[in-house]
Amino acid sequence: MCRYAVATQAPELHGPPAYFTQDWAAARASVAILAALEPDVALTGHGRPMRGAQLRGALHELAENFDIVAVPGRGTYVDRPATVKDGSAYDGP
Repeated sequence: MCRYAVATQAPELHGPPAYFTQDWAAARASVAILAALEPDVALTGHGRPMRGAQLRGALHELAENFDIVAVPGRGTYVDRPATVKDGSAYDGP
C-alpha cells in the first residue's frame, strides 16, 4: 500500500493492513507477484501515485523483507490463517 507521510508528503510503501489480513502467506505471495510484474505506476487510492524505479525498488524491498516489515509479531491469523477452503474465514451459525 502506498502512503504519504502527512508532514512531508514523502511516499512510503507498506504491507497490507493487519486488521484486514487473514492469510499472511497469501499476502506475501501477492506482494511477490506484484514485485515480479515490475509495474510503472501504483494508484492505491491513498495519496499520490508512486512511479518508476522508486515504486519497483519499494515493492522488491517489501517482498524480500515481508515477514520483518509487514507481518505483525502476534495476532489471531499470524500463525493460523483463516481460509475459505477450510471454512475458517467465516463464523459459523
